[in-house]
Amino acid sequence: MRLIEQAKTVLLIALVILSLLLTGRLMIGVQGAAQDYDQPFPLIDLEKPEIDLEAALKPARIAVHLGGNQHTVLMPGTPDYLALWDAGLVKSTMLSQIDRTPRQAPVDMKALRAEQGSLEIVYPVRIPFSRLVLMWTGIPWTEGDDFLSDRVAVSIKNPAVYVYSYTHEKHLRLDVKLPGGTPPSLINLLKEFATGDRRRWVEAASEVNGVAINRGVLLPDSSFKTPALIVRGEQTIPEDILGKFFLDRSVVRRIEENDGAVIYSDGRQGLRVYPPGAVEYSCPLVYGDGRSGDYMVVLERALEFTALHGGLPEGAHPVELSGRSHTTGLQEIRLSYRCKGIPVWGDEAPIVVGLSSQGVGAYLRNVRVFVRPENMIGQTVSADEALNILSRHWTTVFPGGLARAVKDVYLGYWSTPAGVKQDVLKPVWVIESTSGLKAFVDLGSGAVWGEQKGGQADWTGPRPR
Repeated sequence: MRLIEQAKTVLLIALVILSLLLTGRLMIGVQGAAQDYDQPFPLIDLEKPEIDLEAALKPARIAVHLGGNQHTVLMPGTPDYLALWDAGLVKSTMLSQIDRTPRQAPVDMKALRAEQGSLEIVYPVRIPFSRLVLMWTGIPWTEGDDFLSDRVAVSIKNPAVYVYSYTHEKHLRLDVKLPGGTPPSLINLLKEFATGDRRRWVEAASEVNGVAINRGVLLPDSSFKTPALIVRGEQTIPEDILGKFFLDRSVVRRIEENDGAVIYSDGRQGLRVYPPGAVEYSCPLVYGDGRSGDYMVVLERALEFTALHGGLPEGAHPVELSGRSHTTGLQEIRLSYRCKGIPVWGDEAPIVVGLSSQGVGAYLRNVRVFVRPENMIGQTVSADEALNILSRHWTTVFPGGLARAVKDVYLGYWSTPAGVKQDVLKPVWVIESTSGLKAFVDLGSGAVWGEQKGGQADWTGPRPR
């Protein structure tokens, strides 16, 4: 009898240990033991997806300078963007031919922007220069100290690439080796942009009602119109997603909340599915350990996890450098996506992945699916008018004595928080202050508000719903 009891005890201990191990490894990145960020997450019954990191980091827009104060701006998904960037023309003819040693040489950006055929490439997030070189040339860069950049200028007339360094606070020059001269295919395409019937953009005034505007900020003419988009939430089928979060579904409890959201929990982790289709996951077993992984490695892990848990939306891209959650201590990767080539913004990023060296401990997914454009009725607020509106409400939108200066203006769509039904994505002007904080101006109503920080958002007029 004693042997039998001992055997039962050993078996019970083994089952408990096995249960803990499986619980710790029940999904990508969730392990019982800590791991290094540069080690791939284990996959349990899930095939590891192929992630195109270069596609997630493709430029948010490309300005083509046509000479003088005439410019056009290419957005992802448009035929011109496809021809210039997606087909690899700029990369193959210019970026891949760089001298890999950046030089601190004076550059006259005003003259460069007036040069016919020159380009300015704006990436969606600050990227390590070493990663840019790897994407352009396919060869790792180890020639010096790394730095972050999100803006690259390309001169065709005097072949060179100028990369803005946030460490040096200026552009660094990379010479381009073109033994046979600039390829005719690139020259001809740029000439087509200059002579074709394309919308023209002009440089903004240097000051609007006491608000300074950085050089190089481009605005479309007043006739520019962008429709609102009819959208719907993702069709989330719980039976399809539960198996990707819970290994043992027999112990999962289902709780329906008053607002229609449904919570699934096995006592260790929870999954909330909102009626509009948003999904929120948390696993307290994974906690912040104070370590920050390499941004590119962590970004790739976040993209892998997102691809397996709902899929990567079209135009998925990071929207800012990863920060650390105040509540969980997890390193957070914030992702957005593009609708008709225009990025989606909101009080919270559409996709947030929280992870540590142990794996993924939090996941929020709030993605809208495009149905059709909304019929356009009436006038829309131009970019110039948006700057005027913001200048009149600067201290309301940006309280605390923030410097009255703007570094960028571009289009976006505004998304409501998870759990809030939304049938229309409204277009907004996104206006970035030199401090990095953003303001949003509704193209339809002219309402203006600031991005939410610390749980407080400031705005004037009704926000898009």
